[in-house]
This record gives sequence, structure tokens and C-alpha cells, in this order.
Amino acid sequence: MKKIYFFGIIIIAAVAFTAPSCSKSSSTTGGGGGGGGGGGTTPTIKILEGMTYSPASLTVKVNTVINITNEASVIHSVTSDDLTTFDKEVPSGNTVTYNCPTAGTFPFHCKFHAGMAGTLTVTP
Repeated sequence: MKKIYFFGIIIIAAVAFTAPSCSKSSSTTGGGGGGGGGGGTTPTIKILEGMTYSPASLTVKVNTVINITNEASVIHSVTSDDLTTFDKEVPSGNTVTYNCPTAGTFPFHCKFHAGMAGTLTVTP
């Protein structure tokens, strides 16, 4: 019986130490969307009714998954200015995710609405 109990404790400890952790990230501008670390908050870029991104600049670590939430009444996108790194269309009222696989600074825009712009910075 002691062997089974001991084995159970070993399994619980192994699971606790190997569970994935959240990457710490932060917003480089005021307002929401940064977060990360201990609270388990997923970094989020919100698309607002006024044709703006909030935050307009976001910094995260490589392999962080971010949410892109469209709170506006029309479709928008988060499209890298180089047109190849990422292109996420987000219908009104929806959220999509993006995993940030590569370090760098990536200016982005909405391909449907001129003048909407932001920057995603991914650190090693």
C-alpha cells in the first residue's frame, strides 16, 4: 500500500513541475491588453469601434499565444505590413488567436480600413 501511495505522490509532483507556464508579456502603451505572468491572463489586442487597436503596441515573448478580439460592428484584420508574417481576419464579435513564433518588431494594419495601425514586438 505504501508503494502505491508513494507512486501517486511522485506522479502528482511530476505533473505539477512539468505543466506549461504562461509567458510574461507586457503592453508598451497604456490601457489594457498586456498582462501575463502569474495571473494567467492571455495578452489581447482589442479592435474597437473607433477603428483603433488597443493597445496599439504590444510586446510579448516568442511562442506566446495572443488573442485578437473584434469589439467593433464590422470585420477587421491584423495584417503584418510585410503581408507574410501574419494575416488574421476577425469578424465582428469574434476572437482569433495567434502564436508569435519569431522574434522581431512587426508593424501591422487593418487590410479593410486604411489608417488602422499598430506594432507587435516579439522578444526572445
